[in-house]
Amino acid sequence: MKLEIALYQALASINVPEPKINAVIDAMESDLNTALATKADIANLKQNLRVFMVSYRKSKRALRFAWASCCRRPSVCWSR
Repeated sequence: MKLEIALYQALASINVPEPKINAVIDAMESDLNTALATKADIANLKQNLRVFMVSYRKSKRALRFAWASCCRRPSVCWSR
Protein backbone atom coordinates (compact mmCIF):
# COMPACT_ATOMS: atom_id res chain seq x y z
CA MET A 1 0.00 0.00 0.00
CA LYS A 2 2.87 2.38 0.75
CA LEU A 3 4.22 1.85 -2.75
CA GLU A 4 0.92 2.82 -4.37
CA ILE A 5 0.64 5.98 -2.27
CA ALA A 6 4.23 7.02 -2.94
CA LEU A 7 3.84 6.35 -6.64
CA TYR A 8 0.55 8.23 -6.76
CA GLN A 9 2.06 11.24 -4.99
CA ALA A 10 5.14 11.25 -7.22
CA LEU A 11 3.13 11.09 -10.43
CA ALA A 12 0.59 13.66 -9.20
CA SER A 13 3.42 16.05 -8.29
CA ILE A 14 4.56 16.13 -11.93
CA ASN A 15 1.00 16.71 -13.17
CA VAL A 16 0.29 13.26 -14.62
CA PRO A 17 -3.47 12.95 -15.24
CA GLU A 18 -5.37 10.87 -12.67
CA PRO A 19 -6.52 8.15 -15.16
CA LYS A 20 -2.91 7.57 -16.21
CA ILE A 21 -1.77 7.43 -12.58
CA ASN A 22 -4.41 4.80 -11.85
CA ALA A 23 -3.43 2.83 -14.96
CA VAL A 24 0.23 2.79 -13.87
CA ILE A 25 -0.63 1.72 -10.33
CA ASP A 26 -3.00 -1.02 -11.57
CA ALA A 27 -0.34 -2.32 -13.97
CA MET A 28 2.28 -2.42 -11.21
CA GLU A 29 -0.08 -4.21 -8.82
CA SER A 30 -0.92 -6.77 -11.48
CA ASP A 31 2.75 -7.41 -12.26
CA LEU A 32 3.70 -7.68 -8.60
CA ASN A 33 0.88 -10.11 -7.89
CA THR A 34 1.88 -12.43 -10.72
CA ALA A 35 5.67 -12.09 -10.58
CA LEU A 36 6.33 -12.57 -6.87
CA ALA A 37 6.12 -15.86 -5.03
CA THR A 38 4.04 -16.12 -1.88
CA LYS A 39 4.96 -18.16 1.18
CA ALA A 40 2.47 -20.77 -0.01
CA ASP A 41 4.16 -20.86 -3.45
CA ILE A 42 7.55 -21.43 -1.84
CA ALA A 43 6.16 -24.12 0.50
CA ASN A 44 4.59 -25.90 -2.48
CA LEU A 45 7.86 -25.70 -4.41
CA LYS A 46 9.80 -27.13 -1.45
CA GLN A 47 7.35 -30.03 -1.15
CA ASN A 48 7.56 -30.79 -4.87
CA LEU A 49 11.35 -30.67 -4.68
CA ARG A 50 11.37 -33.09 -1.74
CA VAL A 51 9.17 -35.54 -3.67
CA PHE A 52 11.42 -35.23 -6.72
CA MET A 53 14.58 -35.81 -4.69
CA VAL A 54 13.16 -38.96 -3.07
CA SER A 55 12.21 -40.30 -6.50
CA TYR A 56 15.61 -39.36 -7.91
CA ARG A 57 17.47 -41.13 -5.10
CA LYS A 58 15.40 -44.29 -5.57
CA SER A 59 16.07 -44.25 -9.30
CA LYS A 60 19.77 -43.64 -8.72
CA ARG A 61 19.95 -46.59 -6.31
CA ALA A 62 18.09 -48.84 -8.77
CA LEU A 63 20.42 -47.88 -11.62
CA ARG A 64 23.48 -48.39 -9.44
CA PHE A 65 22.21 -51.83 -8.43
CA ALA A 66 21.38 -52.75 -12.04
CA TRP A 67 24.80 -51.61 -13.21
CA ALA A 68 26.59 -53.53 -10.46
CA SER A 69 24.55 -56.67 -11.18
CA CYS A 70 25.17 -56.40 -14.89
CA CYS A 71 28.92 -56.03 -14.58
CA ARG A 72 29.18 -59.14 -12.43
CA ARG A 73 27.91 -61.13 -15.41
CA PRO A 74 30.19 -60.17 -18.33
CA SER A 75 28.02 -61.94 -20.89
CA VAL A 76 25.18 -59.42 -20.38
CA CYS A 77 27.14 -56.35 -19.39
CA TRP A 78 26.27 -53.27 -21.42
CA SER A 79 29.80 -51.94 -21.35
CA ARG A 80 31.27 -54.93 -23.20
